[in-house]
Amino acid sequence: MLITGLDRKNLLAALPKGGIVAEIGVLRGNYSSQICNIVEPETLHLIDPWGRLDEPNRHYPRSLMQEAHETVKGKFRTAIEANRVVLHQHFSTNVAPEFSDHSFDWIYIDGKHDYESVRADLLAFRDKVKPTGFILGHDFSTYRNPNKFGVVRAVREFTAREGFSLILVTNEKNPSYLLARSDNDTTLPELKSQLLDLEGGWPIEVSDALLDRYEQVEVSHGEGKKGRIMKFS
Repeated sequence: MLITGLDRKNLLAALPKGGIVAEIGVLRGNYSSQICNIVEPETLHLIDPWGRLDEPNRHYPRSLMQEAHETVKGKFRTAIEANRVVLHQHFSTNVAPEFSDHSFDWIYIDGKHDYESVRADLLAFRDKVKPTGFILGHDFSTYRNPNKFGVVRAVREFTAREGFSLILVTNEKNPSYLLARSDNDTTLPELKSQLLDLEGGWPIEVSDALLDRYEQVEVSHGEGKKGRIMKFS
């Protein structure tokens, strides 16, 4: 496994240009804009329920999600009209069957973060990614309540059973992860090479066995500011 100092925005520069991409969990489309500007995908599929909530959510009430949907429609209006951006207002696992297997060059998962939801997204889109494609996701974090936040557990179980390997994790407060099929000997070496060309991208390799000891710890820096760093205790 590789640890990189890049954040998720700068990591985009290491991914293949163009291609067919999906983002699961969009909200107002801030990361979607970065994907468009840096990767310039041929088509970007944005998947989010945007108000189709199956239960009340104090963090994302229906009114906020509906406002976010309108924001995204306005932000990407020209790209939507040109079919470069396609909106899917539904839950990701309901949308997945609409896509043929091996449709995507890569996907980014940032929907609900509980174990069951992350696991469901990984399984639903596993075969939708090309053999040379990547699965990325957000919040590979250990400092949150594990009863409500199960990204690390879901990703580790998925890689143990589904023929994917955990290739890379970004070292930031809310890390992103990158998965590739274990037999990927084309686009994966290219991605690793790209990392070496990016400022701050030089990765550090750590043993997969250390994942059992992976955690994030809070540190103080500069005028009482606090952040989080990785630790393998």
